[in-house]
Amino acid sequence: MSAFREFMKGKNIARVLFNKIVEKNMNLEGLTLELGSTQKMSYHRFMDTSKTRIFMADFVKGKDVSVLLNLECDLPFKDNSIDNILLFAVIEHVYNPYKLLDETHRVLKRQGKLYLSVPFMSSYHPSPHDYNRYSKEKLERMLDRFHIEKAETIGGFFTVFGYHFTNYFLSAVRLKYIRNLITYIFYVSSHALDRKMDKIKGDHIERFPLGYFIAATKS
Repeated sequence: MSAFREFMKGKNIARVLFNKIVEKNMNLEGLTLELGSTQKMSYHRFMDTSKTRIFMADFVKGKDVSVLLNLECDLPFKDNSIDNILLFAVIEHVYNPYKLLDETHRVLKRQGKLYLSVPFMSSYHPSPHDYNRYSKEKLERMLDRFHIEKAETIGGFFTVFGYHFTNYFLSAVRLKYIRNLITYIFYVSSHALDRKMDKIKGDHIERFPLGYFIAATKS
């Protein structure tokens, strides 16, 4: 993935970092259910979808939504029927995430994959509501019925600062190319500083999480 090209398309720091993780960690096979998304997102370009069929389900209509449903209620799918489930930036918008995770576990096939992401040091973003933030320890407890294969922290102090600064304060820059270029420069410098600090302190990135990515298997 060319980070520079993604920033020139207008992607923010959080999205580029997440897309890099998706490209590195996701290999989908079989039937994939994406919950809480109304349209194909940029990260779809970085998945190998040659061996999967993805369909989307949400409680509001969207151009790519296949199924309308309520994420607060039972999912209208049979037990052990889905190979992969994607929950990207969803559970913070659900009042009872435990119910949703129980349903996710039920409909996944044995050894089925759950891919989940959540923000942490992020702004309030109702869609239509924004209820919670989750630490890595909390997520591990919530997913105790799954085998967690990967739990990656996205962030670091400088990355968090760079994301918020470029995402909000640079909106005053009217020239899109200049705005995107400055965001890219912030990304390169903040990412380098955080990696350097993490080598010095050891837990620098973990202390300043912008968000988390988790890959887990139904056990």
